[in-house]
Amino acid sequence: VLSQCGEDLAHLVVHVNKMSEDSKREDFVKYLVERIRFQLRGVKFDPDTKEILTKYKEHNNIFKMLLTLNIHLLNQQNSKFESDSDVYKFPFDVLNAQDWDIEHIDSFHTNALKGEDDKKEWIATAIADLPELSEEIKTEVNGYLQNKQYDSAISKLKAAANEVDPDDERKNSIGNLTLLASSTNRKYGNSLFCTKRKIIIERMKQGVFVPTGTQYIFYKFFDPSGTNRSQWTDKDMEEYHKYVYDNIIEYLKSNTDG
Repeated sequence: VLSQCGEDLAHLVVHVNKMSEDSKREDFVKYLVERIRFQLRGVKFDPDTKEILTKYKEHNNIFKMLLTLNIHLLNQQNSKFESDSDVYKFPFDVLNAQDWDIEHIDSFHTNALKGEDDKKEWIATAIADLPELSEEIKTEVNGYLQNKQYDSAISKLKAAANEVDPDDERKNSIGNLTLLASSTNRKYGNSLFCTKRKIIIERMKQGVFVPTGTQYIFYKFFDPSGTNRSQWTDKDMEEYHKYVYDNIIEYLKSNTDG
């Protein structure tokens, strides 16, 4: 985490050399957590409501926090094994090679679909991924297509998928943000959540590394009832937001920490 956040690792070496001979591993871990808190000092949160207040536009702070979260989750998994195998180490080389960035889980907009071909492809994919569409909706969408009213067709399909455009604050909050490789994101763009989910899972089957936190999202880890695999709902956002807060809070520096 620290190296990716711009920490000078030479300072860590100096710190180790200055530690007393009776220092324990836990002492160094405590120091590392303090340094992570320093790197994440720009992340704002409310301990009373247990919310992360930092939004998408504060790109650097969100990226550092999500990276820390994913490393933390992998370390949690690793701690359950009595093994030092590199299989369970965080793949920083993959992080750099795949150009990971912050992405919206549900994009809620179509302004990235500039050309007619892109819009027609989006519509065809959405219809294929929404098998429960009524004949009435299909007829209406076909009418829009015949009249080249592609934006209207997209809006109709989003409504049929129960994807409702929330306000900017909601869709740019941590409950709707995750880390993803740019190459993976280009493959789903502004698709419906059900389409994104299918593509992400397929890429994982192909051996493409996907961060642990992102895997949890598209496996619908935050829908305990397991009844809604096709949507990223308000409830999912709330549960995911709470999960991020609970797992990242130990690395966040309160204004009262001194």
